[in-house]
Amino acid sequence: MKRLCFLAFLLLVSATFCSGQVNTASAQLSGRTVMGTLPVPATSLSRDSGTVVVSVRVDQYGNVTKATPGADGTTLTDNALWTAARTAAMKAHFDMDANAPAIQTGTITYIFNGPEKTSLREFVEEKEYGEFIVRGTLDQIHDVDDLVFYLNQDDYIIPIRLVKRDLGAVKRFRSLELYRGDTLTVRGTLNYIEIYLQHYKGLSDAVILDIARIPRLADQQQVESGDVPFTIVEQQPSFNGGDVNEFSKWVNSRLVYPEEAKENGVQGRVTLQFTIESDGRVTKVKVLRGCDPALDAEAVRVVKTSPKWKPGRTGDKAVPVTMTFPVIFQLR
Repeated sequence: MKRLCFLAFLLLVSATFCSGQVNTASAQLSGRTVMGTLPVPATSLSRDSGTVVVSVRVDQYGNVTKATPGADGTTLTDNALWTAARTAAMKAHFDMDANAPAIQTGTITYIFNGPEKTSLREFVEEKEYGEFIVRGTLDQIHDVDDLVFYLNQDDYIIPIRLVKRDLGAVKRFRSLELYRGDTLTVRGTLNYIEIYLQHYKGLSDAVILDIARIPRLADQQQVESGDVPFTIVEQQPSFNGGDVNEFSKWVNSRLVYPEEAKENGVQGRVTLQFTIESDGRVTKVKVLRGCDPALDAEAVRVVKTSPKWKPGRTGDKAVPVTMTFPVIFQLR
């Protein structure tokens, strides 16, 4: 069998992303150069430098029909990098000679050069659209049935919506038993996701590639202690008989636009996080993503005055639940 050998270079950024760009690639087949396209893995996950070698099978049309990472020469063991390299290899295509054999085997070698110093905030605000891989800690499950959760890096939070391929997606998501603080590696499309009738930049049509779990406590201890807010609960907290949209109306009716911000034409979104305790009280209100000091303070003030909610429940027990909530300030 003839052997294809390709070399791709990938420059990683520590923020958790790298673009899926397409480079020109070449290979030697019996002394002849074969041109094609070689996508770069959409990832920036490893803090180490090294190599992932992917064994590939190529058909007579130049399409990769099988890709298996971990071939001889591989120095990295990160599962997320292996997955990214395999995904990129499966997208490779080569301009084959009309007389090429029906099947050829070979390798694609990806060299990861290590991270640059780029924050998640800088990356998300600078990039537009495309497929990327992000790594962060789980901050909150927003909606189990809609497969939406939040990832956090240094208090910068982005929403993630998983792809819903079939009716079993929600059940599989629940079965992961994710906890706040778990580190997730997720691949998806950078896009805008609608939450509470607002649009936030995040990853859609996403899949979880890897989970690094925090140490677990027994479920009974977590429920009784009240120290660890839940992120996935069977029944979400409710406000005045409604959902979080009802709470949004309540907050908006009580906001007082700060005069200084109004005079300076300042407006925008303040993203808060708070915990609804097992007795319904709202506690631990903090700003996750601010807009302006005066607007931030007003948003916190109003949410802190919230009456009690009907708490979330797991089984027959009321449990604390952490929520992320946007407050929108608009001049009219």
